[in-house]
Amino acid sequence: MSFHFWNDTEFEEVLSPFLLSFLSGVGEKRAWKELIFAWKYSQEFSRTGFTGGLNWYRNTDRNWELLAAYINARITQPTLFLCGGRDPVFELVGPDMWIEQMRLWVPAIQTKVLPDCGHWIQQERAEEVNAALLTFLQEQTIARGVNAERQE
Repeated sequence: MSFHFWNDTEFEEVLSPFLLSFLSGVGEKRAWKELIFAWKYSQEFSRTGFTGGLNWYRNTDRNWELLAAYINARITQPTLFLCGGRDPVFELVGPDMWIEQMRLWVPAIQTKVLPDCGHWIQQERAEEVNAALLTFLQEQTIARGVNAERQE
């Protein structure tokens, strides 16, 4: 007996649409997409390892030391903060409390919370994330154009 292991191309072009074609409900499709997403990441991490992802956490003390000079700095640039309403990072208090605190340090912040969305918003709600980013950038372009005209 032999087994066929799907490579990425076969999985993307054949197996994934085949599995999704059997599912009618949005929730079922989302569950399969999450499974496919997890499978692809596990394949890549099996090939490359997870050292890069872990190094961020290994370097936390060093980052703290390097950024100490900016402890009371405010971010004055226009900023967009996107998050999922069901992100485990906000599990204890929800995103509203975090956003309120961010406004103290990032006064020009705009926020958008995607309800029923977890931590990986760009994978879970790609169209909404892209639309929010494009709208934000367009608003900034218009605002800069208006400001530039005023300065002339």
